Amino acid sequence: MNQPASTSNKYIPPQLVSDYLRQIRRNHLLGLSMVKNNDIDKFISATLYPSGNDHFQHALSDYRSHLHPSAQKDVFGCTF
Repeated sequence: MNQPASTSNKYIPPQLVSDYLRQIRRNHLLGLSMVKNNDIDKFISATLYPSGNDHFQHALSDYRSHLHPSAQKDVFGCTF
C-alpha cells in the first residue's frame, strides 16, 4: 500500500521507499518541504558523487524515472 507523502497530497510509490533510493528521496523531499513552507523559492536536488560510483549513477536514474516529467529537470547528479 502506498504511504502518504508528508509534503503533499500525493502518494509515494513503493519503489521510492526502498533503502536503495533513501538518501535521494530524503534530500528531495526536504527541499520540496522547504519550498512548501516558503523557506526558499525554488529547490533543485543535485547529488554530487565520485565518478565510478555505480550506486548513485543507477539510483538517480531510477529515482528520476518515477517522477513526473516536469519534476525530473530538478533532480540530477554530478560526478567529480
